[in-house]
Amino acid sequence: MSLSAALRPRVHRVLRNVIQSVPAASTSSFHTSVSLYASRSAHVKKGKKHKLEKTEVLKPDPITGHKPGDEEKWLKCDLAKILIPEIELLDPSVVLPELKTTDSLRLPESFQWGIGGDKKVQELLFDSLPRISAQHGILAQRMSTKQSRDAQYIKNEWKELKNANVFSRLVDLRNASATGIAFENRRRCIEAFSASGKPNDTGRPEVQAALSTMKIRRLHMHLQRNRKDIENRLSLRKLVHARARMLKYLRRLDRARFENVMKRLGMEESSIEGELMVYSKKK
Repeated sequence: MSLSAALRPRVHRVLRNVIQSVPAASTSSFHTSVSLYASRSAHVKKGKKHKLEKTEVLKPDPITGHKPGDEEKWLKCDLAKILIPEIELLDPSVVLPELKTTDSLRLPESFQWGIGGDKKVQELLFDSLPRISAQHGILAQRMSTKQSRDAQYIKNEWKELKNANVFSRLVDLRNASATGIAFENRRRCIEAFSASGKPNDTGRPEVQAALSTMKIRRLHMHLQRNRKDIENRLSLRKLVHARARMLKYLRRLDRARFENVMKRLGMEESSIEGELMVYSKKK
């Protein structure tokens, strides 16, 4: 049945409008979907970034072992109390007092190269050897009279006392280089974290963890001052992961020893868990 002449133009107008609206609707739908996808992608990325930042704030730093801003935990631990602050000793303003007289022997408060840890070594260096050296000069000269020998001995004794004071300044920890300070810190770590019945046990996990923490702290401070030191940044990552493996091994071996050493190092257990993102932030 054919359409009437009155309805035919109206049908044509409806079909034409439908046909013309299809491309526009397709184009509009295409652009709207892309914009919607981009908006959702940006929202997802922003959410992931916020979640990552929140996780980093809540999780302890694997380098320091505690949460950011909780530096008090490190300052109160045993390791921080025995380590020598390298920055203070290497300060150019620190000057040793001048030796004006040699009427007495001036021993330093802290020795370097391990001399301070053994009283017998101190007695040998600053008491026995000076007396032997003073007597050796008299025996070598073969003086005849006792008076001349006594006078020469007093003269040699003053000379050896002066030499002992000069030597004490050389072995003073305040006169040490960075290498000397690191040696002394290593000696103190081994002495403090070794077992009571087995001193100087460098293979003990607690000693290895303390030595690693000392190196990590020192390297972390170095990288804060030297941001472009790529090689040492890689060394820092290796040290942090090696310390984490050592502490996890100790946790499997003895839980009580693990908790004790974590407290003495000023670290939290969660700082060695999961993926360790190691990077040095600039303060």
